[in-house]
Amino acid sequence: MEALYISVYDDPLSLEPGTKAADLELLPAWRRAKVLAMRDTVHRAMGVRAFLMLGDMLRAHFGIEQIPEFAYGAHGKPYMKEYPDIHFNIAHCRRAAMCVVADRPVGCDIEETGRGASEGLIAKCMSPDEQAAIARADDRGAVFASLWTRKEAVGKCIGTGLTDEMPHYLDADRLRGFDLRGEVRRDKGYAIAVCLGGKEAEQ
Repeated sequence: MEALYISVYDDPLSLEPGTKAADLELLPAWRRAKVLAMRDTVHRAMGVRAFLMLGDMLRAHFGIEQIPEFAYGAHGKPYMKEYPDIHFNIAHCRRAAMCVVADRPVGCDIEETGRGASEGLIAKCMSPDEQAAIARADDRGAVFASLWTRKEAVGKCIGTGLTDEMPHYLDADRLRGFDLRGEVRRDKGYAIAVCLGGKEAEQ
């Protein structure tokens, strides 16, 4: 039976004006340093929230009281050394934070719909059909965010992140064996995507 747990937090105003010191103390030193390097206080707060959500989900669904030590795959994707069969991923933007935990490789992403993208970025990251879909959309930012989060989720699921092959990440033949799902939450101003891979997917 598939085990996939998804948690989303989308109340950034409750975290303003920034990250509470008590929350920061709950993070391991390396994560705390990464979060503190973020200049935007809302983005920083969501970065803290995403990591704390991982701890909450591990306790709730697996009885793991503390986040275990991480190791890293060939392309830098983190995994838990003590629990290699429990897969996770986190993501955040200024509007929301999310965490996914599963029994097979998984990736997730979340992106604001109002940011839009330059023509250069669209040309670099999207296929011709995707570029056309963005160009004719009434809400170009929402369509871009929907496509981008799906691509990011795929890249994070397979462990490579974003590469020069990004325009082809959503090709049907590349997605065989993957469960890719996503939605645009227009009332909240963000798009979300989760990609669940097969047992053989790369770390």
